[in-house]
Amino acid sequence: MFKAVPALAAVLLLVSACSGQSAAKDEHAGHPGVTVDVKISGGKTEPSGSVVKVSKDEQITVNISSDIDDEVHVHSTPDRSFQVAAGQQVEETFSFGATGTYEMESHRLKKLIVKFEVR
Repeated sequence: MFKAVPALAAVLLLVSACSGQSAAKDEHAGHPGVTVDVKISGGKTEPSGSVVKVSKDEQITVNISSDIDDEVHVHSTPDRSFQVAAGQQVEETFSFGATGTYEMESHRLKKLIVKFEVR
């Protein structure tokens, strides 16, 4: 009977270790989020027309720096607009609640920055 105790302890240890790994995976489940760095400089945007694929309800963080005063606009429902002052950096976080393609553009330069493809 005493020989079974170490074997049982080993099984319990193995099961608890596996469940710990499972809990760690669950902790990081879902959508980790996407970050898009935008630079407006010299009359150009970077990126310039890139496609960014995201999932519905995934958090998107946009970091925008510009050498001009500008308004960055996301065509979505609701529309999103971010005022950017020359020499400043703006950080905005949002998500899309519906699938589709949404464009983000510089209003002053009238240039496409990215297209978000939401699936």
